[in-house]
Amino acid sequence: MPRIVLTDPLRHPLAMAAAGAVLVIGVKLLPWGWLLAPPLALLVAFGMAHQRRQATLPDLIRRALQLAAGADAVSAEAGQRLIQVESIGRLTAIQICCQRVVDLPTKLERLGAAGTADAPRSTLLSTRNLEQRLRQERQRLAREAGSDLKRQRERLVTQLERNLALAQQGMEAGSLRVMAVSEHLESVAGDLQELQVQLRQPELPAPPAWSVDHPDSEGDPGLDPLTADLHAELDELDHLLREALGA
Repeated sequence: MPRIVLTDPLRHPLAMAAAGAVLVIGVKLLPWGWLLAPPLALLVAFGMAHQRRQATLPDLIRRALQLAAGADAVSAEAGQRLIQVESIGRLTAIQICCQRVVDLPTKLERLGAAGTADAPRSTLLSTRNLEQRLRQERQRLAREAGSDLKRQRERLVTQLERNLALAQQGMEAGSLRVMAVSEHLESVAGDLQELQVQLRQPELPAPPAWSVDHPDSEGDPGLDPLTADLHAELDELDHLLREALGA
């Protein structure tokens, strides 16, 4: 039987305001309101607080496990689609990114094992960085045509707006770090879904001209237009996790 974790409504002003309104209206309008309104207000307070609670590390690990399963599916799909010799570099780039996504749950578990209470505040949590990311995601949202991907981008923009507001309020760095990881995971989810959608198109974007002088560049996910956004997002997430671990 799953364990229900109650969230303190005192940490959520909107939940307390709604509970107060229910209490006042209930006492005035309901039969036996003085008896029924208090437990109803309490239920509203805890219900809204639970809906608005901040993500926790176990939440992030569960989300990362979902993304890892999705990455395995994308990698398998790419292996079925990119079978030509000239597509080996692109397939390698996709497989590298997918493997990095698969590794995310392990990295987050290490984060939980190490504990991050005394970790330094990451530069990725600054309001300037959040404002820049919000501008970038709004631009990408404006270009998005697919309905599913557009909804994914809309959720990410909403989350970024909320994180920025909390950062501007000077929220505790550890909580901000968890929110930042959550936001990056959702961005990875959007990029992974976009990669899968592109793999299913009749024609793929032109692959990069791999450098003959630098053979190691073949398969570099940062150079391929199919994987560049996902690769950059994973780099930022890795940076955040390294700082949280004090590395």
